[in-house]
Amino acid sequence: MRGLRIVVDPQMTPANGIIGNTVAFTTFVGGFQTMSIDNPTKLGRDFAIFEFAAFAQRRPDAAIKLTMGP
Repeated sequence: MRGLRIVVDPQMTPANGIIGNTVAFTTFVGGFQTMSIDNPTKLGRDFAIFEFAAFAQRRPDAAIKLTMGP
């Protein structure tokens, strides 16, 4: 099928899935940010990169939860 997008969620159990139109969900993503802190035990500095994200279901009627049995 053309235009099919597959998204994998590692938190979802293998027996479950969701199929639906992409308009059913909205994603809010913040920009990348960095932080740093002195680390005296390593005689250096530690750095971290992070990004905030939130997901919302806008159209519950456009998504269906699938459960596969044995």
